[in-house]
Amino acid sequence: MMDGCAKDLHEDQEESTMPFKLGNVPWNKQKSEQNSNVPDRREYWKNRRHQKAEAVNAYQRQWYRRHWASELTRARNYKRLNSDDVKKSLRQSYHALKMRVIKVLGGKCKRCGITDWRVLQVDHVNGGGTREAKVLKLKARGFYQHVLKNAHSGKYQLLCANCNWIKRYENHE
Repeated sequence: MMDGCAKDLHEDQEESTMPFKLGNVPWNKQKSEQNSNVPDRREYWKNRRHQKAEAVNAYQRQWYRRHWASELTRARNYKRLNSDDVKKSLRQSYHALKMRVIKVLGGKCKRCGITDWRVLQVDHVNGGGTREAKVLKLKARGFYQHVLKNAHSGKYQLLCANCNWIKRYENHE
């Protein structure tokens, strides 16, 4: 027998005093008068995560304003010490960006239909690519991002390298 402080639930406790029985609504689903004003648990945590994210973002902005010089030095040192990894990462992200552009623009040459991504180039339908690059001051990565934003404007098309040069020759571009 036990010492009197703890009772064996299976033997001594009656069925009516159990927190819930099979067939009853579980305790966490019941709405009592005391907790009817308490918001739903999912809503609470959803709002809490959002508030916490805003606070974290504000803290990070303040921290960076105070430590920008040391962060810049740290980033430069990391690039210097890990130049091969940094270059590899940049190549991979550039390739992924180019593949997204190719996919958005149809994935094949408009003239001959070739699908080899290595020879596909973004072409301005009405010419003027050099002028646009000077005005927007875009390098390759920035140009691809610009094309992604304006892909459905009809200003850009995919041509293979041969078709692109043939078009330039024929249109005196």
